[in-house]
Amino acid sequence: MFLVEKSFYLMNRDLVVFTGVLLEGEVGPGMLVDLLASRGGPGPVVIHSVEPVQFADGSEQMALTVPWDAISPVPLFEPSSLEGERLPISQD
Repeated sequence: MFLVEKSFYLMNRDLVVFTGVLLEGEVGPGMLVDLLASRGGPGPVVIHSVEPVQFADGSEQMALTVPWDAISPVPLFEPSSLEGERLPISQD
């Protein structure tokens, strides 16, 4: 389970980034994160990478990235709608 604190587009890498805290379990590239169809998302998508992100204030958070193409099937989906949500993580 991953608690989303912030989300943003990383246009130069064609990725969507979700930063936050891993609440339970493990997470890694190739696993699935559920981008909640109930909140307008595409549902489960493959995680591209898991990496630390440092913000301008010096704070650092874990980031899950997903390919832009994974959310393009739902053009009205706004990733920021998942801020504050707990996203399930699974193997496949």
